[in-house]
Amino acid sequence: MKKEAENLGFKTRFAQEFEWFNFAGTPSEIQSAGFNNLQPITPGMFGYSELRTSLNQKFVHEIIDFMEAFNVSLEGLHTETGPGVYESAIYYDDILAAADKAVLFKTGIKEIAYRHNIVASFMAKWNSKLPGCGGHIHQSLWDMEGTSNLFHNTGSDRKIQTDSSRIESRIPGADTNPYLALAAALASGLYGIKNKLKLETPETIGNAYNFEKNGILPRNLKDATEKMAHSDLAKKLFGSEFVDHFTKTRDWEWRQFENQVTDWELKRYFEII
Repeated sequence: MKKEAENLGFKTRFAQEFEWFNFAGTPSEIQSAGFNNLQPITPGMFGYSELRTSLNQKFVHEIIDFMEAFNVSLEGLHTETGPGVYESAIYYDDILAAADKAVLFKTGIKEIAYRHNIVASFMAKWNSKLPGCGGHIHQSLWDMEGTSNLFHNTGSDRKIQTDSSRIESRIPGADTNPYLALAAALASGLYGIKNKLKLETPETIGNAYNFEKNGILPRNLKDATEKMAHSDLAKKLFGSEFVDHFTKTRDWEWRQFENQVTDWELKRYFEII
């Protein structure tokens, strides 16, 4: 994908930002408890709080300092909405370097957390009553010299016009594979450019969740897997061999899930049926 962008005269700029939950305890303690009664490191819904990060100063400082040592510079680190939730945005880079940094970040966060008897989780959703964790993708295209942001149009009527103009895809979860997620974002954009696709949906004003007529994504892994497996476009962008192999792994994952008896089923049916 990167080579294709360069052949078209574009230099890529990508970054991922992550939200994740932090729980007190060790992996052994949490597993011994059956993943029940998890204790977030801070209580309450303190999004963007200047207070909550001060409760775990050493943990926060090590994240910033160690990530810088890994050459994974952070643009910000703060709490997000939800007990024990942090959010951090990684400084942008070329797409491949950005994916490398995203993987280093997620692994590094977990290792740093262990040093403080904390377990970090990047599950997209661990509790139905709490917000999920995003892995938003920021992307833009620049000229080959890397000096001009091609998304920046001073002659347009956009509300925000800076060299930081970019697309932020807020669909991906924190559990995504950065290499695949960023490649999909770039590939779909390049496909639109090469085929001169027009924006066919009207501008969304207000809550986008209320505009399902503009299209919705699959709501579970099974539906998403089937849609990708039968997508001619996916095969064109990523190759038939990759799509076939990848969707088979996701189908296997779904079948493992279907074999489980969930806590919801036990609570609803154990006694009453």
